[in-house]
Amino acid sequence: MRLMREPRGHAEMYGAILVQETELTRSGEADIGVLFCHNEGYSPMCGHASIALGRLLVDTHDLSIFPRRNGLVKDLSTGLVTLRLHAPCGIVQLSVPVKPDGHSDPTRPVSFIGVPSFPTERNLVGRYQQTKCGPASKPLDAAQ
Repeated sequence: MRLMREPRGHAEMYGAILVQETELTRSGEADIGVLFCHNEGYSPMCGHASIALGRLLVDTHDLSIFPRRNGLVKDLSTGLVTLRLHAPCGIVQLSVPVKPDGHSDPTRPVSFIGVPSFPTERNLVGRYQQTKCGPASKPLDAAQ
């Protein structure tokens, strides 16, 4: 992910590679695929990038970028368009608010429902110590 590294990028930069056709877009379960990337490689999900993609994909009418754009449906009662991203983690369902003209409404928030999640362990107790720098803490067994 050279683009995400210096001098063009930075450590906190995230990218999204759109994939127009995946097995889930072909089956009708997703509207478009996406791979999330950063300066160290790839990740299964990124909430911030998903929100940005929601607005971008609703506002684009370029079918070479988003071939299934015309299949998006606006819920007239809520003023929302639902968009389904096929991400490495699974389907991420976005709700993008739109204005009467069909463009995204920047005065209202985009929301999303991620994949089902669950804890792998309960009642886990960790030992932490306070650092000399202030309130930030790190686990005692963390690599120095």
